[in-house]
Amino acid sequence: MLIEAEKDFDRNHTHSKARATSIQNVQSLIDKGEAHHGGEGIIATEYLLEWLRGKDSPAFCALLGEYGMGKTTTCKALTRELLERRKTDKSLPLPIYVDLREYTWDKRVDFTLADILDHILKKSWKGGQLDVGVKPEDIIQQVQTNRALMIWDGLDEVINHMSSKLANDFIRQLWRILPPLKQDKTQHPDAGKMLISCRSHYFRNVQEQNAMLTSEHRDGIKGQDYQALILLPFGEEQIETYLSKSLHLDKDKLQDVLELIRSVHNLPEMAERPYTLSLIAQHIPQIEQLSLRGETIQGVTLYQSMVDSWLSRDTGKHQFSPQHKKQLMEYLAAALWKSGQRQWNVDDLDEWLDDFLYDKPKLASAYLNLDRNVLKEDLRTATFIVRPDDEHFRFAHTSLQEFFLASYLHRALQNGERSGWRLEVMPSLETLDFLAQLFIGERSKRSRCEQHLSAWLASHDPQSSKLVFHIWLLLAKRGEVVAYQRIALAGEDLFQWEIKGTKEKPLQLHDVDWQSARLEQVAFDYVEFRHCDFNQARLWQSEFQHSRFTACTMEQADLSASVWRLNELHLLDFNTCQLAHSQWVRNHGQDLRAGLVHHQLTDNFIPIQVWAYLNIGHRGFVTSVAFSRDGNRLASGSEDKTIKLWNKNTGECLTTFNQHNKEVMSVAFSPDGSLLASGSLDKTVKLWRVTSGECLKTFDDHQDFISSVTFSPDGSLIASASFDKTVKLWCVISGKCLKTFDDHQNFISSIAFSPDGKTLVSGSFASVKLWDVASGFCFKTLESHQAAVLSVVFSPDGYTLASGSHDKTIKIWSRISGRCLKNFNQHTGAVKSVTFSPDGAILASGSEDGTVKLWDVNDGICLKTFERKSLSYIYRHVHSVAFSPNGRQLVSSYLDRVVKLWDVNSSECLKTFNQQSSNPVYSVVFSPDSSKLASGSGDKTLKLWDAITGECLKVFDQHQGKVFSVAFNFDGSKLVSGSDDKTLKLWDTNSGKCLRTFDQHDDVILSVAFNSDGSKLASGSLDRMVKIWDVGNGTCLRTLDQHQVGVSSVRFSPADDTLASSSANTVKIWNISSGECLKIFDQHQGGVVSVSFSPDGSTLASNSLTSVKLWNIANGECLTILNQHQEGVLSVAFNSVGTRLVSSSYDKTIRVWDITSGKCLKILDKHEEKVLSVSFSPDGSKLVSGSDDNTIKLWDVESGECLKTTYHLPDGNAATLDEKTGRIVYGSAEAWRWLRYREVLDSGETILHPAEIFGALPGSE
Repeated sequence: MLIEAEKDFDRNHTHSKARATSIQNVQSLIDKGEAHHGGEGIIATEYLLEWLRGKDSPAFCALLGEYGMGKTTTCKALTRELLERRKTDKSLPLPIYVDLREYTWDKRVDFTLADILDHILKKSWKGGQLDVGVKPEDIIQQVQTNRALMIWDGLDEVINHMSSKLANDFIRQLWRILPPLKQDKTQHPDAGKMLISCRSHYFRNVQEQNAMLTSEHRDGIKGQDYQALILLPFGEEQIETYLSKSLHLDKDKLQDVLELIRSVHNLPEMAERPYTLSLIAQHIPQIEQLSLRGETIQGVTLYQSMVDSWLSRDTGKHQFSPQHKKQLMEYLAAALWKSGQRQWNVDDLDEWLDDFLYDKPKLASAYLNLDRNVLKEDLRTATFIVRPDDEHFRFAHTSLQEFFLASYLHRALQNGERSGWRLEVMPSLETLDFLAQLFIGERSKRSRCEQHLSAWLASHDPQSSKLVFHIWLLLAKRGEVVAYQRIALAGEDLFQWEIKGTKEKPLQLHDVDWQSARLEQVAFDYVEFRHCDFNQARLWQSEFQHSRFTACTMEQADLSASVWRLNELHLLDFNTCQLAHSQWVRNHGQDLRAGLVHHQLTDNFIPIQVWAYLNIGHRGFVTSVAFSRDGNRLASGSEDKTIKLWNKNTGECLTTFNQHNKEVMSVAFSPDGSLLASGSLDKTVKLWRVTSGECLKTFDDHQDFISSVTFSPDGSLIASASFDKTVKLWCVISGKCLKTFDDHQNFISSIAFSPDGKTLVSGSFASVKLWDVASGFCFKTLESHQAAVLSVVFSPDGYTLASGSHDKTIKIWSRISGRCLKNFNQHTGAVKSVTFSPDGAILASGSEDGTVKLWDVNDGICLKTFERKSLSYIYRHVHSVAFSPNGRQLVSSYLDRVVKLWDVNSSECLKTFNQQSSNPVYSVVFSPDSSKLASGSGDKTLKLWDAITGECLKVFDQHQGKVFSVAFNFDGSKLVSGSDDKTLKLWDTNSGKCLRTFDQHDDVILSVAFNSDGSKLASGSLDRMVKIWDVGNGTCLRTLDQHQVGVSSVRFSPADDTLASSSANTVKIWNISSGECLKIFDQHQGGVVSVSFSPDGSTLASNSLTSVKLWNIANGECLTILNQHQEGVLSVAFNSVGTRLVSSSYDKTIRVWDITSGKCLKILDKHEEKVLSVSFSPDGSKLVSGSDDNTIKLWDVESGECLKTTYHLPDGNAATLDEKTGRIVYGSAEAWRWLRYREVLDSGETILHPAEIFGALPGSE
């Protein structure tokens, strides 16, 4: 849609730079501030063009940025660029640009993709509504069958006022522009791609730390592989380019303007946003005048100047006076916000003006002599209002509406009109920022504003007190603390707020009434509390850090699972509080020993026998959840091949069971809670002891995947269902298979015992079967479903059973007659899980539509729907649901690795169990003196570690993609890294500076290497090229281009005269001077991903499927094949004297080999996932390995012992555990959140202690 892309396009457009990341890591980048700083980035349009060219790149990309950062301009620039390039290259996709701001949401009408497109087309089409030349079906066909690019611009602005459910429904419709199962090239070989623009903070708030994915199995890749592009602020060069273009300045005048901008408070920061930079460019003379008068210039100053300038420019055209017109815009902005809409039609706008003038008789009296229609026309033609079509009116820019809404709130505060602050939806962060600037900037009005804000704080108003307190906190954060007598927040819901001061200036909170307030998961940091009332407050999982309490009350407060760390406590009475599972760490002041049990308190008790433990969740989506009989523990099975045992009350992970080799599909507790059964895609069923985590038995008679496991009611039997079309019955004690039920004609997805244990139900493709357990006879088949039955369960009384199906329905059946009694059909996606409440009155269901529903079994009414707030409905797929034994709580698991606990009565989410970020360690290597380690990982960083202590010494974070390869130079003073951002970077290990970037590759760089004196670099890339570089000047000396597919590994020979490179099934040896290919080793069976020279240069090692081959370089003969790995080999390396070789594999093991005999000397098997990289220390006594399990492990070669494990934790944190002592030897500042010390009591009960029981973690302060 070229017309829309041309509309309002800034002809002075300067390309925005961006930071590429994955959807999964967006929040982490925002929280760390990396999304708000310019510097080294990539040109956004160039990156998007590369994304479009990539055949295997994901189908979705999110373009994110704060207001005014150029999202729309970038979308339009990409559209224009593609259209221009398509004139000579038709292989490029056709861009279809759609401005979602043109969509008018009618609350009365359900939206579909076709309706959305039709609505926008009619509003955008210049031929009028009766002359629309493009149909929605045409656009959908272009994207689904002609590789077109769909650009949805301004997502946040259209769903800003929608409920979570409606927003998700809207997004679900947008996703339908892409065909399902995108990865199946045979079904959709010409499917296109989709780009969505959205504000960063909206994206962060709704994704609950996770991200947008396509549908389950859509691309068969992890969430971290889906693209996000975060627009960065303009750098100085971009600012200069824009000003030079727009103002036509020569060099000297440009420098004068730049000096003016630098001299004005806040203006340099504002110039970093493309939109506000355009405003600055338009108002340079006014800015000069304000600066000369010594006035503070902030964002709001610039908008005020712009508004005054526009009103002045239109003098003579106004019917309303400029002052009244500004007031009109303020009230209009507020009315639009309260209405939940971005635009109104002409009738609504006219009606609003009539009402406004009726309510403002004094203002209206100034225009009694004017015809009302003239006034309405004056409003409709105001400079700040635009008419996107023939019917509707809206503000010209979202930030203008936010400015006027902030002005409205400021006017109401100044006048003491609290009713103006009663907004159903909290204003945007930008609006609140404008409001804070107005409060601070207008000194003449400051006194009255402070007086009213103080009065409003003291008087509780359910509709505005949260907003009042929010503004007070925002002002305090800016150093503008408004004095008050008291703050009334009794009963308010501040769930997950952050209330923080700083170390230098703690936040002063006195006389705050928080009685019965919901303060769950609120983070308090550096706060001084005096005379605050927390009586009966709900403080579950709240955090208090670096705070001081004086004369505060907490009677009957719920402090369950709260964390109290580094506080000073005085006169706090906790005697009537709920303290279960709370942690009290390194606090000062009053003695807390009397009220706490030993594992809650670290200040006065240090247990003797504890072991460091990683308290973290799953790395893959959670397939199955189950409650223990006492309701205090949860078990979860996951795609990451593990089962985790959780404390339901604290959300802590107690134990991890990790002996399965493939995804765990089902978990079940024994009736007495002492055992756990699991079924996996590795075709085995395993039986575990819950207390110790020991695997007691493995049942392995099935011939295909295990889909479901369950215990008999007496606990003596386990039943398992499989894709081999059978159900098997196992004896728990002997482990023998007692019976096989084999009447199904298709895979079996679910099984369940009846309460009396005499009947077994199984669900398969479109059918449910009932079996007599004693005889193995199938006595009934139920066949009303239209697709695969995914879940079956008996009611507690055993008379009925429920089934959930891929046909989106749930059916209730009579066990005796086999008749279908009820049909529930309100889900819009496959029903993956069903379960009855303990009393049988309620049925819970979990679906791919992202919802959990509770049904009244008797009348079939849907009682409740639990739905997560998430930007992508697809990432919210529910895999499993289970009731707690008392029926008051429900647990559900999701595609994005999340497990949630819900309160059945209130529908509140009580707890989200930890999830683990995915940061595989792709490459790890020792420094030449063995004192340091370098690692490259999936979090796009290169890290330098102390090899002795495990401390992280430096983080190098300028790559825009995963770091696949790292190498030291000969003296350890420099590091080189290769990344999937297509660059190599050279680093100074002492200063941490990036010395040089090499950027001539056209695809991902998989391998880098220094030569022996550090003067040259080699790199291998998926672009099929090997490049040799001059380290001194950065020039490419030679390109070796005879590989047919991507290059996986490069190594210099010890003599530096030759180079080895691997690709597909071949290894090539090159003459470095001439570039001639000297030899080809092509006897490999499978892709070669790693090569290594022996120290004397006579032998080459390479991997080949599950084996390692050793080659005589001189004659090309294969000397030895080392072939004991069970899966593909990923990395090989010689020791420094050439007597040993080490290899790592997909089979999670590392093997040490004797070169002479070919014997495997050691098997190191402590990793939980495939081992991606391994290398010897220079003296050969140690090994270091990096794995897909997010860890680096240090090994003793002689004994085979794992000495230390370093964990990559969420949000850039890390920790190192000493495996011999069980102590934490290094932890970054926030690592304590994911670490515990584990104590196993004589009874077998597991107790988790805070990580800081021995004091501050080494390296954290």
